Amino acid sequence: MLVALSLRNNSIVNIDGNAFSNLTHLETLDLSQNVLSEDILKEWNEMRYLKKQHYRCLLGITNLYLNGNLFSELKSNQFAMFPMLYKITLSYVGCAMHTIERAVFNNSALKQIFFRGNSIMGWKSNTFENMTKLKKLYLSSNQITTLEENILPLELRKNITDIELARNPFSSFLVTGAVMYRYRWHIRYFIYMVRYSQRQEVDNADYEYDAFVAYCAPDRTWVIKTLLPVLEGKENLKLCLHDRDFQVGKLIVDNIVDSIQGSRKIIIVLSNEFAQSGWCQFELNLIQRHVLENGQRLLVVVMLEEIDTRHVTKAMRAMLQTTTYLMWGEEEYARKAFFNRLRMLLHKSTGHQGRRRLSV
Repeated sequence: MLVALSLRNNSIVNIDGNAFSNLTHLETLDLSQNVLSEDILKEWNEMRYLKKQHYRCLLGITNLYLNGNLFSELKSNQFAMFPMLYKITLSYVGCAMHTIERAVFNNSALKQIFFRGNSIMGWKSNTFENMTKLKKLYLSSNQITTLEENILPLELRKNITDIELARNPFSSFLVTGAVMYRYRWHIRYFIYMVRYSQRQEVDNADYEYDAFVAYCAPDRTWVIKTLLPVLEGKENLKLCLHDRDFQVGKLIVDNIVDSIQGSRKIIIVLSNEFAQSGWCQFELNLIQRHVLENGQRLLVVVMLEEIDTRHVTKAMRAMLQTTTYLMWGEEEYARKAFFNRLRMLLHKSTGHQGRRRLSV
């Protein structure tokens, strides 16, 4: 009995109407990092009327992951076909989804929505109607300029506990302190991140390395034989590897901190071995502290394999929930897509001037 299915990072363009027709117990469906468009959502909606025998597979879905696809817009009742939907992620969908239409979800069961990085400028007053159980709404890294008290229905405001609005170009913030207190909105790092998002997006600093690579010993072969030939060979980037570039005789902690500060980006190579290594977890904590102080865009996460939930620490879970990661695949087309995305992330400017500092 299959309850969870991941088709992440497979360059899927379309899904046949009866592809999941026999998966009537499916609860979690991950279609992130593919090339789907809003047409597939339209087809799924039509199943309610045209293909009821195929629609049954969607009735039990509680978690739906659609990050990194190509949805340019969301229409009314777009996700009404998921009556049990608890969590949906629609982050980084090609930076093209400018507007959310009314009653997109029309789903009273939904509790978590992720809309990060989508150029959203606003939404209609009735977009979130009939969503009385929604608890968490993530809208960071969009184009929202104004917040008003009536942006969410009254019943929703009574129940919602977390709203994330970091890295939006706000010009007007009209939600009063009384409303914030009354409805317990946790608008995280709001003032700091508004200022941060308005900084210049060009990094003129002269770093010693293009990227610091954090990895565990069992993954060294992949780093040396697969990652380095592309990034240092073809792309002419300079990477910092602990077993090659750390200074002999220097404290290991000082080596890590200095290398992180002297690198324009930080690449974390995640695997089950990494997750189980106490030393790697210590290194991860230093990196997260640096990212918290200097910006999330510094971090590039590479997932070599699916991580066993037993090995996922709180620090790793927090990182994976707030960072778009790249999934490695052995197929030729998967490798090509992986390196194309990695190349883009590493050549992207970071937005800080001068050598960054890490407090430990």
